[in-house]
Parts: sequence; structure tokens; C-alpha cells
Amino acid sequence: MPEIGRDASHTYIDYVFAIGVLHHIPDPLPVLRAARAALKPGGSFFAWVYGSEGNGLYISVINALRAIATRVPHGVLVMIVWLCR
Repeated sequence: MPEIGRDASHTYIDYVFAIGVLHHIPDPLPVLRAARAALKPGGSFFAWVYGSEGNGLYISVINALRAIATRVPHGVLVMIVWLCR
């Protein structure tokens, strides 16, 4: 699958998650446009830009999910996403 922003012209995805990354991108508008263009009709976009105040629970959950997701084989992640549709 091509990276968003490179050649997503033939890629259509169900979900886009941008968790704690948009504020690190110098010019996020082109990235947001590419993500929107890659979404299937009716697809979902979730963005979260965090601060350091009162977000301990969220950060703990995201870090736990990240720790799991980075160790699970890609095929298993695809199956989980498919089951959650």
C-alpha cells in the first residue's frame, strides 16, 4: 500500500487515525487533504492533538495500544480492522 501523500490515487481506505502527529507536521493541510482523498465514501477520520494537561489516561491507553499493534503481524491487524467494521 503506498504511503499517503506519495501515490494514494488508487488506494481507498476505511479509517484514518492521526493520533498525536498532526502538530508535528510543518504543513499539515496537504497531509489532511491526501488522507481525505484516500478515504472510501463513508470512511472515518479520527484526529487527536494532545497537550500535557489532564491526558494521562488517554496517553496510557494509546501507549498500550501502540505497544500491542507494533508487535502484531500485519495480517492479524487487517483481520481485527475487518472484524470491527
